[in-house]
Amino acid sequence: MATQLELQIEYANALDANKVDYTFAIGEAFVESMRSTHYKHTGTAIDELIDNAIEAGANTVSVAFGFKKKGEKKPDAIAIIDNGHGMPPNMVRRAASWGGTHRHQNETREGMGRFGFGLPSASVNQGKRFTIYSKLRGEDWYTVTVDLDEVAELKYSSVPGKVEVPGYRKASPPDWVLKNVEENFPEGELNHGTVVVWEKLDRLTWSTVNGLRNNLLSHFGTIYRNYLSQTQIVFDNTIVGAVDPLFITPGARFFDEDSQRAVALEPGEITVRSARTGKPCKIKVRYASMPVGFYASDKTKPASGSNANARMRVKNDNLGIVVCRMGRQIHVVDKITANDGTQGWAGIGRLANNDDRYWGLEIDFPADLDEEFTISNSKQDVVMSDRIWQLLKEGGVLTGLKSLKKMYSDAKAAEKSKPAEEGNKPRPSEVAAKEGSEQSRPGRVHPMSQEREEQAKKNFEEFFKNAAKERKVPEKVAKEELEAETKERPYKVEFETMPDAPFYRMEQRGAMKVLKINMAHRFYRDIYANPSSTSFMRYALEVVLFSIGEGELDAIGNVSKESFYHVEKLEWSKKMNVMLGVLSEYADEEDEEAA
Repeated sequence: MATQLELQIEYANALDANKVDYTFAIGEAFVESMRSTHYKHTGTAIDELIDNAIEAGANTVSVAFGFKKKGEKKPDAIAIIDNGHGMPPNMVRRAASWGGTHRHQNETREGMGRFGFGLPSASVNQGKRFTIYSKLRGEDWYTVTVDLDEVAELKYSSVPGKVEVPGYRKASPPDWVLKNVEENFPEGELNHGTVVVWEKLDRLTWSTVNGLRNNLLSHFGTIYRNYLSQTQIVFDNTIVGAVDPLFITPGARFFDEDSQRAVALEPGEITVRSARTGKPCKIKVRYASMPVGFYASDKTKPASGSNANARMRVKNDNLGIVVCRMGRQIHVVDKITANDGTQGWAGIGRLANNDDRYWGLEIDFPADLDEEFTISNSKQDVVMSDRIWQLLKEGGVLTGLKSLKKMYSDAKAAEKSKPAEEGNKPRPSEVAAKEGSEQSRPGRVHPMSQEREEQAKKNFEEFFKNAAKERKVPEKVAKEELEAETKERPYKVEFETMPDAPFYRMEQRGAMKVLKINMAHRFYRDIYANPSSTSFMRYALEVVLFSIGEGELDAIGNVSKESFYHVEKLEWSKKMNVMLGVLSEYADEEDEEAA
């Protein structure tokens, strides 16, 4: 099978052999009108060139700034540099024109682009001058420059009304670009690759380096999160880290922003037969649920203003159904309406209220379904066909979305019903657990297993480090406070929201035994936090769970006992969830009759 470079050379040579001219466009008005191609911001324009670099097999892409004067805060030029296979000279010239690509002939569609509009459209959108430099392995650099001021002056028009791309010439990239190559590319040089330099920048969304950095590092990390393991992206000498807008990928930025975690639910796959090839292909679906307080620095206060953490900005940029094509994020659908001439599902509407921040839904489709997912030329918008909306619904995605929304509404209601904090004063159940444990084992020390000790140490360190980060205090201070609390409260009750998890769990945190009650389970809503439940009832339930949980902690290190608790607790939780649902129906009927 021919490589992309071989296909590219064959395409360019065939055009030359057929004496196809290098028409840039018909008329200067067309060139100027293409400046109005919609890009949401400068980052989405740069995406077009990163796409090209990845398709060219680059393992490194660098976005660099050029300045006329040293130390200036506002860049006068932007370069997108890659070490892909590069282009032959005649292809460099073709690449400067709209439609100048071999990829529209590629039936396999394994790449990101198809029509060759990205490079020129993105370039003229951000500035009035762009230059392409490219070289093949072992050959010289060749370059072509397009200047829109010169287009307006008819310097590229040998025939009235016809604009042609200028001829290519030998020339190396500017020194500031080569310096960036030395700093960011393997072996400090480009033996092959492409550089696109934008100048006469007049339409940058953010005009300063700081503004560009603050907004685009996260953007590139989000769009290319699934490609960064094979292609390193460097932005202004900073390596871009992956950002998962669902916050469920360990190692991605903001995954462990604080002690709270988003919960990954069971992913799905929907088989769809391609209308183009007739072959079955799969749409992959991911789901995530975010707990109450997920976007707040101080979890006791609303996530707004200065109390909103870094996750909030990522979510605001990705509020809705995230749509990816072959792992590359394309669009976020934030409006779902009924099939009355518009796309979507009935009863959902616009996804824009605060509650919609607390769930995540991503669909990733293959290139064989391009006809079903109409993508704009700038690869920023997607219009899904009615057939796809229906297939997603039949595949359970609509049900999953409604479940996610309900999970958060239930969690929010549970949070409101959570018992008020009692400061550092131990709860009656905690005192009872401490004294009861001592009385049940008079004069006998129950030693921890090595596995339990290691787990306890790890939990202790993680807790005080996260506490220090959240409260913005030194780790030493947080550690001392936790040690003091442990002496006062060797047993402690805490609450968490964990969809599809058991109704409680026990954690050994240093010398502290922590009972965590799951507010996402019906046990919490229907029994523990039931309006008819008294304080004594809640404390009694906590004592019951402490009693069972103590045995669970003692089992750590004993494989068979650990397995028993793990498996059985899951079964108890599932059965209880179902039974409580049935009970609520019958109990409600009896209450109505009694009334």
